[in-house]
Amino acid sequence: MAKTYTQLIPSIDRRLSAWISMVEKSKSREKTQIGPTVTISRQYGCEGFALAEALKKIFEDRTGEEWNIYDKALLKKVSEEEELSIRLLEALGGPTHLLDSLPITILRRMPHSQMYRRVMEHLVGIARLGRAIIIGRGGAVVTQGLPNCYHFRLEASFGFRAASIGRRLGLPLAEAETHVKENEEARERFFSKFLNVSTADHSYFDAVYNNDRHSVEEIAWSIFAYVMQGWQARGVAEQFPGKSNP
Repeated sequence: MAKTYTQLIPSIDRRLSAWISMVEKSKSREKTQIGPTVTISRQYGCEGFALAEALKKIFEDRTGEEWNIYDKALLKKVSEEEELSIRLLEALGGPTHLLDSLPITILRRMPHSQMYRRVMEHLVGIARLGRAIIIGRGGAVVTQGLPNCYHFRLEASFGFRAASIGRRLGLPLAEAETHVKENEEARERFFSKFLNVSTADHSYFDAVYNNDRHSVEEIAWSIFAYVMQGWQARGVAEQFPGKSNP
């Protein structure tokens, strides 16, 4: 039996509980004690969630800090639950200032939908808080102005992506190819309409990885090393005193 895409992602409820816990803990932290945030963009069919989970484990093992994974499903769930949404936004200092870092081109194109605005507010708030791995939803574009964010992209051949989706969703190859094409086109339309960028523009990323040529584990360790080196260069590594990559 074919699976749905939502069956492939980590538990929303578990990640929501972790989000609430991290926000509550942040209230007792000094304002300067933020952590890095990693955004993962990917061509449809690349192993974005597998990479996010590998990164989460490495960062937690090496830094001793709790990390969390955020995606459109989690952000949408919170944005639809008004009381919870307001609670989380207020814990981050209120929603009014959260979108100040967005480029004017994005603000001009932002739909008047209250839920869409809240999704953007939550995304920026999460990124500012740190210790976050944000998958998709234009995370690299929306958080480009935040100095604690590091941006990465996964790409691969169409054949690799179709085979990967077919395997994970239990689809015949022909159906998987159609599925990848349709979702890739929808993603491109979203980026063009609401973010005024092309998914082919690599200028937003610190690095682009070929999912064909490198395993999720290899990519995760490479990203971890890059982020920790960058964090040390900023003079804040004492907040993350973890071990180096063996």
